[in-house]
Amino acid sequence: MSQSRSDQEDPGQAEGAAGGILSQMIGEGRSFSGRERNCCFLNTAADPRAGGQFANISAISGLDFPDDGRALSLVDWDHDGDLDLWISNRNAPRLRFMRNDTPAGNHFVSLRLAGNGRTTNRDAIGARVEIRIASAESAGQSDQSHDDAPLIKTLRAGEGFLAQSTKWLHFGLGRSTRLEKVIVHWPGSGTREELVEEFALTEIDRRYELVQGTGMAREVISKDRALKLESSAPELPAPQGEARIRPYVLLPAPALNFKGFDNRRLTLTPGSDKAVLVNFWSRSCGRCVKELAEFTRQAERIRTAGIKILALTVDPLIDERADPALERQLLSQLGFPFSAGRSTRELSAAFQKLHDDLIPLHQALPLPVSLLIDRHGRLTAIYKGFVSVDAIIEDAKYLPTGALERFARSGALPGAVIGHDVLNQARQAGEADIRFRFGQRLEKSGFIREAAAQYSEVLSFNPDSSEAHHHLGLLLAKQGKLPQAKEHMQLALQLRADDTDLLSNLGNIFYLEENFSQARVHFRQVLSLKPRDIDTYIRIGNTFFVEGNLTQAKAHYENALRIQPHHEEARSSLIRLKARLQGVR
Repeated sequence: MSQSRSDQEDPGQAEGAAGGILSQMIGEGRSFSGRERNCCFLNTAADPRAGGQFANISAISGLDFPDDGRALSLVDWDHDGDLDLWISNRNAPRLRFMRNDTPAGNHFVSLRLAGNGRTTNRDAIGARVEIRIASAESAGQSDQSHDDAPLIKTLRAGEGFLAQSTKWLHFGLGRSTRLEKVIVHWPGSGTREELVEEFALTEIDRRYELVQGTGMAREVISKDRALKLESSAPELPAPQGEARIRPYVLLPAPALNFKGFDNRRLTLTPGSDKAVLVNFWSRSCGRCVKELAEFTRQAERIRTAGIKILALTVDPLIDERADPALERQLLSQLGFPFSAGRSTRELSAAFQKLHDDLIPLHQALPLPVSLLIDRHGRLTAIYKGFVSVDAIIEDAKYLPTGALERFARSGALPGAVIGHDVLNQARQAGEADIRFRFGQRLEKSGFIREAAAQYSEVLSFNPDSSEAHHHLGLLLAKQGKLPQAKEHMQLALQLRADDTDLLSNLGNIFYLEENFSQARVHFRQVLSLKPRDIDTYIRIGNTFFVEGNLTQAKAHYENALRIQPHHEEARSSLIRLKARLQGVR
């Protein structure tokens, strides 16, 4: 009887598949946008020749970068009367500031609202501001530079995707130099006098604060910013031939099973008394040979630091005809004093998968590449390209003292780490996610105990992870630890009471414990949620069959066949039952 199951029809399957494709795209370093340039459109509604169409001014706007753009927010950052832009991207540069230096010669007014905190929220979110510009005659202007329509803006919380623009309401006035009045429609409840208020503004090209209930505009004098932003062209860092990666999450390394040069199967067990550096190399790789020579030259330092080296050639994976005698001859010429052999596809693939579990960008491991396993059997560093012995010794000596220190150490760039509770929780959630996915991979590969250990780690970070409880319960059941399995399944069910997989798997555990009545309780809950679930009818029929209640068993097998007349398991169960009935007679 199967202990785990999946839904026959998953309504979220398409959505999940789409999410998987997007994750794969990110992991491969591909772009969501296909490197399409940013677009910028001009509202031409005021020009009758445009026919109400927007004009694509991307090329002349200066904004058409080939970025994977995300959030866009507007603010008069330099207080010069026009709106500047902050743009965030998924790729580099992660943040752009675009200062608006367009020479317009037009006027503006900028308003900040403050609600009274009783009838209106303090931030005045939801307020609508209406500005009426004085007519050309009353303003003493010789030409009409505007129409009679008021300028209207609403103060909103949230501006587009992942963005919040300034809460200052910025009004461009064109050539107009005088305002007739400003009307604020405050949000909330109250009398009309409380919610509709006029303010008198005497000067333009100013910034004002409008406080509800005062009727007066208070000018806000802009202070010179201490932070100066200098214009610069984005520069990509020069490509490097080396990378030193020290993961934040220390995952157990795979078993080091490899072949000797005589094709014998060999094993080196990590996690004993010494750290192990696994080095992958090839005869055709000049830097690989140079690195092996450096390890040979500094062999005494490496041994004194308590480090073993296992050098594995990947030549047989590149060319099955590669001659092991030539590989051994090269090492002999170098006088290489450490363990060596030939990598297997399984071992190389295991380290590639471990790399992909830890590194968001899933690129193929280069040559040379070295992976440092600490004395506890955990992968503690990945070196892409030539690595210095100093770096290896430093990393081998490292003893993690806390999660924050491990996180700071893992950073690819120098900088400070913020120890706020919210960020600490986010880091823990990130580690739990990595360990859960690693546990899933171990589980699929048949490493039951190792996977169970990872799910237990996940629960140490997040005791309310129903998925971790569910998977751990399944693995404990496979090991015959039914009481512990049942406990985790029940905890998962408390968190996700309508999960049919959980209900079915918990019913299976009760079945294995021969508590058939309790198994049926959970199977019937599945049917209450999925009335046409054939497998569940068969499971209920099996509980009655084992108890000897053949009439009820027959009824449930037949129910399954009514849903799908040619279902193989239901038909074979019914045949078995009829054979039992004939034996009884």
